[in-house]
Amino acid sequence: MNQHDKPQFATIMMAVAQNYSAQISAPTIGFMFQALSQYHVSHIEAAALQIARTRKYTTMPTVADFVEAIEGSVEDKAMTQALCVWDSIGKVGVYGSPRYEDHLTAQIVSEMGWKAICATKEDQRDWFLRNFAGAYKAHRRVDSAKAIAAPGAGRFESLSSGLTKKIEG
Repeated sequence: MNQHDKPQFATIMMAVAQNYSAQISAPTIGFMFQALSQYHVSHIEAAALQIARTRKYTTMPTVADFVEAIEGSVEDKAMTQALCVWDSIGKVGVYGSPRYEDHLTAQIVSEMGWKAICATKEDQRDWFLRNFAGAYKAHRRVDSAKAIAAPGAGRFESLSSGLTKKIEG
């Protein structure tokens, strides 16, 4: 999303808040906009509709709820990526070089070694899928921790300083 999507995003968030009988402030909308900025506004809208149809809780959905509605749960994503790698064995073969859009999948395949993955026998499929999915979830947690600690993750500081200026002034 970019700045011109902000009015549409705010409208979506206000509608979601009203659906849950919640109040939402401009700073909260700004925070959620920053936290969800990597997604297209159409994905946010689709997630909002899905959440409204399926969420049983009566509180305002969190950023994590929107992320899960857009991406699926971590467990779903991990198993999807494991199956993608398993399917690549037959499509690419031991002498090929598979390419994955998901950077974590590519990283895990690189660490495990493509030839070693291809050597996995059919009767070891369930074992492979469980272990790959487990590795994916672990890598995702590490990736999340790195993102939190990364320089530039201080965008929240600029948001909070803007809030204090509004409160003081």
